[in-house]
Amino acid sequence: MLVDRSLPATIEEVVEEVIQSVADTLEMVLEDFMPDGVPFNKEPKTEAEQLQEYLESGLHDNPDAAANWIRTGVAQVTQKLQEWGVPPELITSIHPYNIVQVEGYKYSARMERLLRERMQDSVATPISTEPLGE
Repeated sequence: MLVDRSLPATIEEVVEEVIQSVADTLEMVLEDFMPDGVPFNKEPKTEAEQLQEYLESGLHDNPDAAANWIRTGVAQVTQKLQEWGVPPELITSIHPYNIVQVEGYKYSARMERLLRERMQDSVATPISTEPLGE
């Protein structure tokens, strides 16, 4: 049995596919720039390595470092989209600043949770005062 597709239904389907394609592309771009992303053909960093990098970068306690990280991320995302031929008005309409800022918040929240868990683990584990071998 043939299904009669109306023009609005077909257009809606095409729009959804385009939106999903743009979302997938942005996700791929952001993966390259996020500190916990895994660049192509590289091993993922351990949680300890990610946490150490997070602390050394100043993102934990330096607002200027965080603002600079966001500015750099916006520039990188914008540049990559321009290289792919995305028109400037489309780049502006997807708000790279907001995207990088939200990804930064998610990354920072995850790192802060890891930091808090590690600190709790180190406090919760009592240190033995008994000499070894007795």
